[in-house]
Amino acid sequence: MSYSMMLARAASLLLIFLFGPRAMAQLVVGTTQSPSALVQNVLLGNGVAVSNVTFNGAPGNVLNDQIGDFDGT
Repeated sequence: MSYSMMLARAASLLLIFLFGPRAMAQLVVGTTQSPSALVQNVLLGNGVAVSNVTFNGAPGNVLNDQIGDFDGT
């Protein structure tokens, strides 16, 4: 294969990758659960008990916009 043929092939592949279809995604973040609910439902699951949950020194049953869960689908 000649050098010019390889260069043309590489250039066409580069153009395809640069200007081809693009994927887009969006994360949906939910901030409706308290820190203790997030620990119990997201991190631990059923069958595990947790106590004395605090977030930045605040009690675990207070809602806070700084934490949440997300669904990446």
